[in-house]
Amino acid sequence: MLFTDQLRWRVAALVTLCGLLALWLWSLVCWRERVFFADPAFVVFRILNAGHLVIMEHRYGAVLTQGVVLMGSWLGLSLKTILFLYTGSFLAFYTAVGVMLYRLKQYIWVVLLFLYQILIAGDTFYWSNNEVHQGLAWLLLFLGVHHHVVEHSRPVWWFFAGLPILFLALLSHVLVFVPFALLWVLAYPHGDTRRRLQSWWVWLLIAVCLMGLRYYLSVHSFYDSVKLQPVQTLSFRKICSVWTNGHMATMWRLLFSQYWVLIPIFLWGLAGWVHARLWWPLACWLGALFGYAALVGLVYPDAFERPLYFYIESEWQAFGMLAALPFVHTGLGRLSNLRVVAVLLLVFVSRWPPLYAGYQYFHSRYERLERLTTSHAGQKLLIVSPTDKTNEAFIIDWGLPVESLLLSQTLGYKPQTTIKVTSALPADQPGRDAFYGCFKTEPVDTLNSFYFQLDTGVYQVNEADLPW
Repeated sequence: MLFTDQLRWRVAALVTLCGLLALWLWSLVCWRERVFFADPAFVVFRILNAGHLVIMEHRYGAVLTQGVVLMGSWLGLSLKTILFLYTGSFLAFYTAVGVMLYRLKQYIWVVLLFLYQILIAGDTFYWSNNEVHQGLAWLLLFLGVHHHVVEHSRPVWWFFAGLPILFLALLSHVLVFVPFALLWVLAYPHGDTRRRLQSWWVWLLIAVCLMGLRYYLSVHSFYDSVKLQPVQTLSFRKICSVWTNGHMATMWRLLFSQYWVLIPIFLWGLAGWVHARLWWPLACWLGALFGYAALVGLVYPDAFERPLYFYIESEWQAFGMLAALPFVHTGLGRLSNLRVVAVLLLVFVSRWPPLYAGYQYFHSRYERLERLTTSHAGQKLLIVSPTDKTNEAFIIDWGLPVESLLLSQTLGYKPQTTIKVTSALPADQPGRDAFYGCFKTEPVDTLNSFYFQLDTGVYQVNEADLPW
């Protein structure tokens, strides 16, 4: 088992816990940029109108953060307060997981949780409600609590506590499978008691069943099924072609320009495990990195530009965490306390420029949204504009109907503004009792009247070349 003798990572865990706290505070500073963007705004809008959680694609790991919105609506909090709490709840959850792991003296998982959040993160930091992040947090919590319970011989109550945590982790996203597989294999209790070996195998069986369930749900869903089509038709030729496709070419370029700190971290860890002759962990680690990269490259084969950085980074963040595993295990585990602090501070400082560049990018988007919303206060506006122009201005534009509605409500407009962008003028437009949602026309009477009131008139059509 690689993850014994946790005390050698205690200082690193304390430093990275402070790093998680710093990220949480930064998320509160830039809450507008994080919440008035596509999915977060869409989720808040749906919860407020439905009056219950809106778990999509069976990604149940989002239950806590969505619960913040639902509880806020039950308490009658203002929309601005709910949005602020919601966008802060993500890093608050990750920090809380870090605190729990630290209190349980499971220090290595705290370090990995922080590195997951920082190593391949720039634009994606401002896309807050990604279920992969939440799934990884649940997974690290499971691993930490499991090791704590095994060390203290409390398996009976742990089964009832661990099962829902593992369920939330593995049902959150397919990408959680690879980190679980690697970290669970490396945690195999070689030469340990029969009871611990049995526990390891039982949990593995449970995990395989949960992963099978997650895969089944994904291939029969409207969203994940499209993403997994390349995996379902997997072939040796496809695997070989992954490494030369447009996606990998873009990632190689970004590795040396945006995520360069991962290179010395990878090499440091690789050299450490080779020097320590940890051949089996080394083979498993390299295999997991190979498999993870191949999976992402298969699903997203095309090259991508800046508007998609936020999405692609989120798919690669777990890769960054796994790539840093030997660095944490052998590198940080053998440094003096002062050097641990210095190295981790250097990692954090090196990642600040991409984080701040992401803030500038999303702040510009927010300013355009605010300018457009305030200039059409109280209107239901339909803008006819080429998709490439609106995506250039707003990164993605499908969330504009609810983004503008939520923003105008927080600005005190009554009735609120809602703005729909389309590339061609629709033949049939909503009447007075309907409005454009993100993906379909919706009746006005489905709105939560405590928060939302729309103009009863028809949509104003603007086909001009708007100055975004």
